[in-house]
Amino acid sequence: MSIRRWLQGWLARDEGAPAASGFERAPEAQQALAQRYFSEGAQHLASGRLPDAETALARALECRHDYAEALLLQSLVYRKQGRSTDAADSLLLAAHFNPDYAEAHFHLGVLAEEERRGGEAIASYDRAIAANPGYAGAYNARGAVRLRNGDLDGAVNDFRHALELKPDFHQAHANLGCTLITRLDRFDEGAPHIERAWRLAPEDPDVMCNRAMLLQYRGSLSEALALYDRLIEHDAQADEARLNRALLLLKQGEFARGWPDYEARKRIGWGYTPREFPVPEWSGEPLSGRTVLVHAEQGLGDQIMFASCIPDLARRAAHCVVESPGKLEALFRRSFPSTTVIETGAVAAGKPWPGGVPRADCHVAIGSLPRRFRNALADFPAHDGYLEADPGKVAAWRRRLAGLPGARKIGISWRGGMKSSRQSMRSVPLERWLPIFGQPDVAFVSLQYTECRAELGELERIHRVRVHHWQEAIDDYDETAALVCALDLVLSVQTSIVHLGGALGRPVWVMVPAVAEWRYLQSGERMPWYPSVRVWRRHEAGDWDTVIGSVARALAAPAP
Repeated sequence: MSIRRWLQGWLARDEGAPAASGFERAPEAQQALAQRYFSEGAQHLASGRLPDAETALARALECRHDYAEALLLQSLVYRKQGRSTDAADSLLLAAHFNPDYAEAHFHLGVLAEEERRGGEAIASYDRAIAANPGYAGAYNARGAVRLRNGDLDGAVNDFRHALELKPDFHQAHANLGCTLITRLDRFDEGAPHIERAWRLAPEDPDVMCNRAMLLQYRGSLSEALALYDRLIEHDAQADEARLNRALLLLKQGEFARGWPDYEARKRIGWGYTPREFPVPEWSGEPLSGRTVLVHAEQGLGDQIMFASCIPDLARRAAHCVVESPGKLEALFRRSFPSTTVIETGAVAAGKPWPGGVPRADCHVAIGSLPRRFRNALADFPAHDGYLEADPGKVAAWRRRLAGLPGARKIGISWRGGMKSSRQSMRSVPLERWLPIFGQPDVAFVSLQYTECRAELGELERIHRVRVHHWQEAIDDYDETAALVCALDLVLSVQTSIVHLGGALGRPVWVMVPAVAEWRYLQSGERMPWYPSVRVWRRHEAGDWDTVIGSVARALAAPAP
C-alpha cells in the first residue's frame, strides 16, 4: 500500500489523539498543542508538502517526545524524502514508547521489505500481528514477503487469513489470485479472486496489472495490452506495468516495441541487481575503437540466451569484456575467443580494475543487448550453435554413453525453476513421463541439476524404469555441455538445459505450460533464439498427459 493511500485511510477514520504510551499523562494544554501540530503535519503530508509536514511533526514531538503516532507520520515523511535510516529511527522510537503499537511494527516491516530484508520484514509483521491479531494488512504484507521468498503455502495462508478478517480487501484478493494462477497453476481457483479485486478497486494500479495478467492467461492479449497501455498513460513511472507490457509484446514477437519497456526490469529489480560501474552505460552510440563491459544478470538460461548477441556486439566494438557466472566461464571463453571473459563482480565502482583485463569505456547489461540486435524475427541468426563444448570431453561422454543399452541416448530434465520462479508450472513429475519411458531401444540420462537421486531410485523401484545419472556431469557445467553434445536428443521442461542445448545447436524438445515464458512466444513449434529447439505446448492448465502422449508418439515414429 502506498503512503498516500495509507494516510488517506487514516484521515478518513477521523481519529483523535492516538493511544500513545504516556500521552494521556501530558498536561491538557500540551496535549492539545501536540495534537494540533500532529493534525497539521498529517494534512501537509497528505497534500505532498513534505517540508511543512516535517516541521509540524517536529513541533508535535517537542510538545510530547513519546507521541508514537507523530513518530509514525514523521517516518512516512522521511520515507517520501528518501531518508530510510531516519524513517527507521522514528519507527523504532514509536515502538519503544508503545511496544503494542501495531502500525509502527507494520511500517518497520514495510521499510525492511523495500530494502529486501525479508527476514526482518516478516519479524516486524509478526510483531504487528501479535499486537493486533485482527490486522488484515499485516497478514497481506507478510504473505507478499513469503511469496517473494518462495514460501508459497505460507503466502497463500496469509492472504486467506487477511480475507477472513476483511472479506473486501482487494489487495489480498489480487495477491491470492495472482499467486494461485502464476505460481501454483490453479487458474480456476485464482481467477475469481482477481475478478473480485477488479470489482472492488478497478482503478487500483496493482489490481489493473493483475487483471491484465488474467486476460493474458485467457488469451485476450489485445485487452491485456490495452490495460497496460492505460496504466502507463496514467503513470509513466508504472514500471511493473511497463515490464509486463514488455513481456507480452516480446511473447507476441513484437520485439522492437517490447525491448524498450524491458529496461524497466532494472528499475524494479526483476532478476536484476543494480550495480555501480566506473564507466558510463552504453546507450547505442557507435563503438568503433571502444571497449565494452557486458555485465551479467538474471539466471543461467537468460545469460546463455542473451549471449547470442555477443558476436554482434564484438563485430561493432574494438573489444568486449564479458562477465560470466563461474559455471559458464570455461564455456564462454572457448565460445567467444575474441573477448575477455571475467568472473561476475570482478569490475565494480570503487574497486581496482582487474589486472590483465582491458579497461572498458562503457558498460551494458547482457539483457539489454537484444534491444540493439534483435528487433525483428529476421534479426535472429539461423545458427547451428554459438557455444562450443570441449571436444575431448564430448568424445569421452560418447564413449561412456556407448556402454549403455539402447540405440538412442536421450537426456531428460523434469523440474525447472525454484518455488519463487513458477516451479510448479515448470515441472512434470517423473511418474507422468511413463509413456515416454516406455519407448523401446532408448537409454535415458538425467540432466536434472537439483538433487534427484531419491526420485530416480523410487522410479526404478516402483516402475522398473532406470534413468542414468552422473553427478559429475551436473556439478561441472562444462561437463554438462559435453554430455548434451554427446546425446541424441534432450527432452526437458523449461530449464536452463533448454538454453544450453539450443545454444550448442543440439536437438532439444521442450514441454511448456499453456502460458509459457515469453521467450517461447505465444504459439508455434520453434524458438527464434534456437533453431534446433522444438516446442511442445500444453493447451489446458494441468494437462501434461496430452503433451506427454504427443511426445511419446513422436519418439515412436520412424525417423524421417
